[in-house]
Amino acid sequence: MSENEREIRAPLQKRSIAKKNAVIATAKEMFLKEGYIAVNTNEIAKKAGVSVGTLYSYFKDKREIFLHIMEECNSEFRKLCNENRPRFEITDDPRNVIEHFFDTLMNAMGVYGSLHGEYINHVASTTEEKREFFAEQNKIMFQMVMDMLNIWESKLRISNKEIATLMVLEWGFTVADLISGKRHPVPPELLKHEMLDTICRYLFY
Repeated sequence: MSENEREIRAPLQKRSIAKKNAVIATAKEMFLKEGYIAVNTNEIAKKAGVSVGTLYSYFKDKREIFLHIMEECNSEFRKLCNENRPRFEITDDPRNVIEHFFDTLMNAMGVYGSLHGEYINHVASTTEEKREFFAEQNKIMFQMVMDMLNIWESKLRISNKEIATLMVLEWGFTVADLISGKRHPVPPELLKHEMLDTICRYLFY
């Protein structure tokens, strides 16, 4: 039976569910530590304490395991965003509200760890696939910023809130990526401080 023809089943018994969960947890740990390319299904099965055949009864290949893990991360991302959505009045200090939004973004992105980059660089086949995979997450973040701008409308110096929302998100995601990836020698708090000042000058001053 070929890989595409192999029957994939959903575990029903507790023991089977536990085995599948062990595969997922082990694979996630290995992907985070070693990267997607360096990991193979035989190693995942061995470290998870299951046979290769058992692993393949739940997932058709390594890519499917990775995508399952990413879907779990997506769910956690959405949960964190919804639980920590900024709630404020027009009289609140905008800089404090934006900082809360950025902290929410950082915490939500943290559920992916290095998996976000592994997906973009090694798993997604096309730009369109990447866009679709993160579409709901981007929509949530877009609406959070737009809600802030709608409340601050009388204070804004910009004329197009949709473009302003995209700019704020671009700055936020870029700085969050720099900080989470530890790819820059500038201290995280300084990066965050400069980003907040930049956004406030752009929106209000």
